[in-house]
Amino acid sequence: MKFGEVLLHLKMVTEKQLQMALEEQEYNIQTSNYTEPIGHILLRNGVITPEQHEEALLFYFQQLAEDSSQPPYVRETAKVACWALENKNSQHSLSEETKLAILKQIKEYEERIAYLEKSLAALNDMEPSPVVQESLARENTELKNLIQKIQNLRHDLEVFSR
Repeated sequence: MKFGEVLLHLKMVTEKQLQMALEEQEYNIQTSNYTEPIGHILLRNGVITPEQHEEALLFYFQQLAEDSSQPPYVRETAKVACWALENKNSQHSLSEETKLAILKQIKEYEERIAYLEKSLAALNDMEPSPVVQESLARENTELKNLIQKIQNLRHDLEVFSR
């Protein structure tokens, strides 16, 4: 479920409001190569409140954490995000922008991991050769490094979101 769909599901926005925000998002991408999160566009335009945004984020991450079709690392990251949102302390917490930046970085790492997993599966099906073995070793190392980076980012979210 996409974040815009969550907002619709929670009846925080109408189809028309979401469509207008999606069009603005697409325009921003086309004109400035900047992908502003849909929630930020709706916040900036006064369509939703910060409290609604936070409530929708929590619902979104709860759904993601429980979605068995998602890889384990996605579900675990979503659980950390839920924990951070549920245990928010305004005096000693990360800014929303920082949390989103961390979550965006985790998402990018997760996308790279998904690509590497497909690549490794394809390489495992190939005839073993020195080039294939070297590629397997290189991609396995990168995969382990990305998983460690995600664990570090999750840790940062846990420590600094208290």
